[in-house]
Amino acid sequence: MAKLLVLFVVFCLTPIFSVYGKELKFAVVPKFNSAFFDQSKTGCIDAAAQIKGVECLYRKPYK
Repeated sequence: MAKLLVLFVVFCLTPIFSVYGKELKFAVVPKFNSAFFDQSKTGCIDAAAQIKGVECLYRKPYK
C-alpha cells in the first residue's frame, strides 16, 4: 500500500517539475468572431500578464 502511495505522489508531482522553468504559450484561435472569443482573448492576455513565464497568442479568424 505504501508503494502505491509513493507512486501516486511521484506521478502527481511529475507534471509540476517538468514545466518548472519553461515558458508556456497558450493560443486562442477562434473559428469566427463573437463576444465569447473577445472575452477569452482579454482573459488570456490578463492571465498571462499576471503569471511569469506564460505567453498568450491570439489569432483572429480570416474573414
